[in-house]
Amino acid sequence: GLSGPLINVYPLDLGATEAQQATISSLRSLPASFKLAFGFLSDNLPIGGYRRKSYMFIGWLVTSLSMFVLLMGSNLSLERHEEFDEETQQMITVTVPDEDSPSVGFFSSCVLLFGPG
Repeated sequence: GLSGPLINVYPLDLGATEAQQATISSLRSLPASFKLAFGFLSDNLPIGGYRRKSYMFIGWLVTSLSMFVLLMGSNLSLERHEEFDEETQQMITVTVPDEDSPSVGFFSSCVLLFGPG
């Protein structure tokens, strides 16, 4: 989906380790493993007389709220800084997240709530 590039690139810009990057990828696929259980749940416990629509609406609501919290609760911009690399004796441009950017844990929880995208 459209969230693929964001999920693959942005955590590395936040300074995520490879283990954290793998965890984020695993969290992204976790909701898909519960499809069978949610299918049985929606078939046996209809909400408001609807078997699927009400659960789809709840899923869209949770997704929208998690993305809204990510959007409003953090600064997703990246800053560029010039640094001198002593090994190569050259100026290099380093991209770093802003001070109030989301943490890797917060980003992971929003990805989990967002689902498989």
